[in-house]
Amino acid sequence: MSRSPESSPREKGTDVSGVELTDQAGQPWRLSAALRRGAVVLVFYRGDW
Repeated sequence: MSRSPESSPREKGTDVSGVELTDQAGQPWRLSAALRRGAVVLVFYRGDW
């Protein structure tokens, strides 16, 4: 299975400030906007796969 560039692993130190994710309410969330407000901690939860 091939991966798109968006889903490929990133090298350590890669700038990902332009990433946009979907929050728990289905709304877009931009890392760059959150970083302008202060420090950010991202937690990825795999769920029940």
